[in-house]
Amino acid sequence: AIDRGVVGEATTRTVEAALRLLHWRSALGQGALEDPGRVTRGQQLLAELLRDKEVHAVERVFRLLALLHRDEDFHQIYRGLRHRNPKVRAGSRELLENLLAPPLRDGVLALVDEAPEALRLERGRHYYRAEGLDYEELLGRILEEPGETLRSVAAYHVGELRLTSLRGRLAALGGPNAGFFVSRVVGHALDLLAEPA
Repeated sequence: AIDRGVVGEATTRTVEAALRLLHWRSALGQGALEDPGRVTRGQQLLAELLRDKEVHAVERVFRLLALLHRDEDFHQIYRGLRHRNPKVRAGSRELLENLLAPPLRDGVLALVDEAPEALRLERGRHYYRAEGLDYEELLGRILEEPGETLRSVAAYHVGELRLTSLRGRLAALGGPNAGFFVSRVVGHALDLLAEPA
């Protein structure tokens, strides 16, 4: 026996997190299109890391759905959505449409659709409202995330771009409670910000 309320709440939070990661990855890509000078090793690593986290969050959503719908094979549906054959992907998507009720159906389909990111985010608006984010604001938000790896890569990228507007956030991130790795990366980024342009 499982507590469906707890699993349902976990599903909601995970759909929201996955949509937030999609939004951030989209904003990072848009910022790189607006200014090709932003395309650095740090930016590319940050984009890959956001994508990896998004993929893992979507996988967690399907594991949670399998707990809520034990008589359905969500593992097979998930595999079908990642299949090379468009007909297999379409069949798995149709199964999702029939198995899930709104608003969960819209949130999950927003995560797996092959539509442009803006349309996917609009579809998932019940779970996450994607506000406009400029590039520096996006990096500032990532710096405030609890995940050490994501914060470290964002701090490195801030240093690469010499974004002095984020110096205060970087300094706060490298405080006495920061881990060894984070404090080293933040220290390096602050050193870069102190150098002449």
